[in-house]
Amino acid sequence: MLAVVIISTTLMFLDYRQEHLSRLRQAIATILSPLQSLVSYPADVANWASEEFRSHGTLVSQNQQLRDEILILKAQSQKMIELEAENSRLKALMGSVSELREQRQIADIISVKASEFHHEVLIDKGLIDKVYVGQPVIDADGIMGQVIEVSELSARVILITDERHAIPVRDLRNGVRAIAAGTGSLTRLELIQVPHSVDIKENDVLVTSGLGQRFPSGFPVARVSLIRHDPGENYAYIEATPLARLARSGQVILIWPKDRPAIEPAEKGNAHGH
Repeated sequence: MLAVVIISTTLMFLDYRQEHLSRLRQAIATILSPLQSLVSYPADVANWASEEFRSHGTLVSQNQQLRDEILILKAQSQKMIELEAENSRLKALMGSVSELREQRQIADIISVKASEFHHEVLIDKGLIDKVYVGQPVIDADGIMGQVIEVSELSARVILITDERHAIPVRDLRNGVRAIAAGTGSLTRLELIQVPHSVDIKENDVLVTSGLGQRFPSGFPVARVSLIRHDPGENYAYIEATPLARLARSGQVILIWPKDRPAIEPAEKGNAHGH
C-alpha cells in the first residue's frame, strides 16, 4: 500500500512539472518566434531572390528564343512573298500572250553581253526547241528584242535598245506609225524621222505595228517620254522609255506568231528588224 501511494504521488508531481514545463516552453516559444522569423528572414529573402532571378533568366531566355523564332518566320515570310511575286510575274508572263498560248515558251537568261552601245542576252533555248533567227522575244511588260543567232541549245537575243536595232511601232492613241531605234541606253529609244506635224504626245504608248512581219501587231514597246521641236531640224526629236524590264528580267518568253512567214537562218546584220 505504501508503495502505491509513493508511486501515485510521484506521478502527480511529474505531471504537474510536465505541465509547468510545457507552459514555460510555450511562453518562451511565443517570445522567441519573432526573433526566429527575423533571423530566418535574410535566408528567405535570398531564396526568394534566387528564385526570382532564375525565373527572370528563364523569361529572358524564352523571350530571346521567341525573338529568334520571329526573325526566322519573318525571313520565311519574305521568301514566301518573293515566291508569290515570282508566281504572279510568271502568270503575267504567260498571260501576256494568252492568244498565242499554243505558240510560246519561257526561257531563262543565262548570260548578258553589254557594251557601251550593244545589248545582247543569251537564253537557254535553241534549235532543239525550234527557236529561229528573227523570233520575237518579250517579257511580261513588253517587247525585249529578237533572236539573232541560234545554236543547238541556246540562242542570242539582241535587245530593242541596242543601237543596231529598230522596230516598227504605232501610237496606241491614234495609230500613227513610226520607227523606234535603239540608242545604246537601256532606258531610251528614239523615234526616227518623225515630221514636226505628226500627232505624238508625251506619255503615249507605242506598240508593235506588225509591219516588217518580224513582230506581231499590238505588243507594248515603249512610252513616249520626251518631245522636242527644234526649228532648225527637219524632224522632231522624240524619246521613248522601253516598257520591258530590259535590265531586270531573268526570264523571257519566245513567241511563234501564227502568221509568220518561213524565215531561213540569216546573218546577224540581217536580223535586226530594220
